[in-house]
Amino acid sequence: LHDLGVTLTWSMATETLLWAAAAKEAGYDPGSDFPALRALFLGGEPVSRARRKRISDIWGVPVVEEYGSTETGSLAGECRYGRLHLWSDRAIFEVYDPDSGTIKSEGTGQLVVTPLFREAMPLVRYNLEDDVEVSYDECACEWALPTARVFGRAAFDYPVGNAKVTQSRLEELVFGLPKAYGVMFWRAKAEPTRLYIEIEVAEEHRDRACAELTRSVRDILGAPCETVGVP
Repeated sequence: LHDLGVTLTWSMATETLLWAAAAKEAGYDPGSDFPALRALFLGGEPVSRARRKRISDIWGVPVVEEYGSTETGSLAGECRYGRLHLWSDRAIFEVYDPDSGTIKSEGTGQLVVTPLFREAMPLVRYNLEDDVEVSYDECACEWALPTARVFGRAAFDYPVGNAKVTQSRLEELVFGLPKAYGVMFWRAKAEPTRLYIEIEVAEEHRDRACAELTRSVRDILGAPCETVGVP
C-alpha cells in the first residue's frame, strides 16, 4: 500500500484493520502516511455503521460497500450518498418474513434472491437468511433501484439469558467505544447465562474499555456480560 502508492483497495472489512495494525507495527500512521490512498472498497462480510466509521477514521479516506454472496454474485453497490442499491435489473429481490411465512417486495425480513443471469448455478427464490430492510423510497442519487440495509445473518442470533445477541448489534457497541482506546479486534462467546467478550486493548485503557462495553451490553442488549481485555 505504501511503497506502490495504492489508490483504491477491495477487501473484506477485517483486512483493512489488519493492514492498519501492520502499518503501525512498521512505524506508519495509517491516517497520514498513505497519501495516495483515495478509498477503501469493502465486501464479503456485514459491516456495522460503527465499524465502517472506525475504518474510515483510521485510514482517513471514504469507505465504499458492496454486497453479495458466493452463490449469487454481486447484489448491491453503494451510491455517493452512502446507500446500498440492489441490482434489481439483474435479480428479483423479495423479503421473507419467517414469523408469518409471507413474501413481500419491501420491508424488513430475510432477503430472498432470484438471479436472472447465473447460468452455471441457476437459483429460484434463494433465501440468503440475511436480515435486511428493503425500501423503494427515492434516493437523492436518482438511481431507480431499491435500497437495502443489511443487518447480518439471521442464523447468527444467539440466546444469552433472556436476550438474543447478534453480531451486528454487538459490533456496534464494540466500535462505539472511544477511538482513543484503540480497539480494533474482538471476539465473543455466547453462553446460556452470559456473553463472554475479549477485546484487544492497551493496558492503560483496559479497565475503562471493559467496564464501558460490559455496561453497554447489559443496558442496550439486556444480556449478562463479562468483558476481558487482552494484549
